[in-house]
Amino acid sequence: MITENDINYKILDEQFSVFTQTLFDKTGKTFNDFKHPFLVDNENYKYEIRRIAKVKLQSKFWTENIIGDGEILERIVSAIEINQDKIKNNLILWERRFGEKSKPQHKIFLDALESKNDIELYDRLFYDFYTGKSKDDEIFRRLTETTKDYRLISYFFFIKYDHKMPIVPTTFDKIFELLGIKFKTLGNCNYNNYLDYNQIIKLVQKFLIQEKGIKDTELLDAHSFLWTIGPLINFAKQKVQLENKNTTDLENHKDSHNTENESSIETIETEKEVSYQTMTDDQFIDLYKKQMENGHIGEKIVYETEKKILINIGRLDLANDVEIVGNQIGLGYDILSFEPIEGDKRIEKQIEVKSVQNTSVKRFYLTRNELEKSRILSNYYVYLVDNSIHDSPTITRIKRPDFFDKTKFELKPTVYEIKYNADGKTK
Repeated sequence: MITENDINYKILDEQFSVFTQTLFDKTGKTFNDFKHPFLVDNENYKYEIRRIAKVKLQSKFWTENIIGDGEILERIVSAIEINQDKIKNNLILWERRFGEKSKPQHKIFLDALESKNDIELYDRLFYDFYTGKSKDDEIFRRLTETTKDYRLISYFFFIKYDHKMPIVPTTFDKIFELLGIKFKTLGNCNYNNYLDYNQIIKLVQKFLIQEKGIKDTELLDAHSFLWTIGPLINFAKQKVQLENKNTTDLENHKDSHNTENESSIETIETEKEVSYQTMTDDQFIDLYKKQMENGHIGEKIVYETEKKILINIGRLDLANDVEIVGNQIGLGYDILSFEPIEGDKRIEKQIEVKSVQNTSVKRFYLTRNELEKSRILSNYYVYLVDNSIHDSPTITRIKRPDFFDKTKFELKPTVYEIKYNADGKTK
């Protein structure tokens, strides 16, 4: 069982300072509670997702005589596929973002709707859960017999209880590691592990209330706090650096924020790299805070530019559907937009936005997920926003980049994963 001895409060306190400063830098408003404008815009939607999911379930009206007719399972699917009133459920990857062949997380339940036996099986399971006919540990076990998807299972508990939180194992494991908490969820999808996971969040909630005086902090607020600080902790150490070595023949052009001027792209000369290894943790944090700010500005520039292009060709229908999706986990891009084609065709394009500095060497950072998505998605773009914080930013568009093409890019890892035995002995 997780206890307070498992929490490194020194690191937690340091990251609370980073958290409050970052929120102030982004909005100019001091953090006093979880009704802060940044959190309202980026995190508090989770309360609404849970409310909408409960409305869609209507489990208080369920009776045993509807088991087997599919109504319960259909309501379960509906409680996952939430996209209404500007609220979209990104706690589960349920949309077919990558075409009909893509596999949504709840596919097993979609498939079950085609089988009478499966309908009865899942109707019974969820009836027992949401009406309290079975204990939670038993429901968790039955769910794991169906799916090992920890994220999906936790979502069902999140809907039912205010004190059970959603989980993304890989992300929270990294957050816990960076906070000095020795706890793993990945590969440990079981009820006791889930209880420990929620206990960590409860201890963080207690820290926020008792140590930091944020009196009205709810458990979901503590969850949002952890989710928000995750990228801030030594983030630069976990990036993959891409140095644009020679972009003369790239299929792209430069645009100013307000014009569509084409120009050639100069070959990039080499320059001595910044030695990240010699930076202190505080310097890393300061660096990443600046990168976050520039990145946020860059995304807004691209968002506005994409909408303007589509409006100018009369595709208001497409312009209205352009959206910033960078906060949706696992997508691997920041902006969902569309090719500027006249007529009725809708061709999506996925845009990863990178803010770059106006220096002789052009470099930016790419996560492993972004790198993989650049190879998987057929209409993937990288938009490099230069001078994002100035009056005349420019956008360099790179369509379907091949980052493994050494004639155009230098792909350089800047951090290594080291595995070792717990006893410190070499294998």
